[in-house]
Amino acid sequence: MIKRHLTFANVTSCIALFVALGGVSYAAISIPANSVGTAQLKNGSVTGSKIRRGTLPTAPAGWTVVNGYLIGKGAYLTRAHLSGADLTGANLELANLEVANLSHARLVGARLIGAGIDMAQLDSANFRGSNLTGANLAWSNLDHANLSATKLPSASFVGATLTHANLSGANMRGANLSGADLTGANLNEANLTDATLVGTKMPDGTTHP
Repeated sequence: MIKRHLTFANVTSCIALFVALGGVSYAAISIPANSVGTAQLKNGSVTGSKIRRGTLPTAPAGWTVVNGYLIGKGAYLTRAHLSGADLTGANLELANLEVANLSHARLVGARLIGAGIDMAQLDSANFRGSNLTGANLAWSNLDHANLSATKLPSASFVGATLTHANLSGANMRGANLSGADLTGANLNEANLTDATLVGTKMPDGTTHP
């Protein structure tokens, strides 16, 4: 038969239980909305396992995030650091990539129609099969860049460095190559109809009049 009497230990444990439960209830009720911010969070206290899937913001429809930059039509990427980035098939039509660093970047099949890519670092970048119709690449560094089978009608390469670039099969109809350096470039089967070549240094090292 269970003895019906209270001991000091029983009373103490019951009091501790009620205090603990009351503290939790008070915390849940009394913390105002939006009162917990970065100042209240200890470094390392919030981990991936504690974040519910779908609660963080995502890129807008038709856009992607690469190296922390929003990539999409008309993107503003002036001075962006995208060296070695994979931008395969990206839509960067009318984007501003002035003075951007795209050295060794992969832009295979990318859409760069009307994009501003002047004074950019594009050495060893891979543009194979991309569309750069009307793009501005003036004064950019395209040393050893792969521009094979690209669409470059009316593109501007004024003063650009295209040394040892691969332009085989490229459509450069109406492109402006004034003052560009094509020393060692591969122009096999490239279409240069109506292209401007004033002062252009040709693949053999001679300068076009």
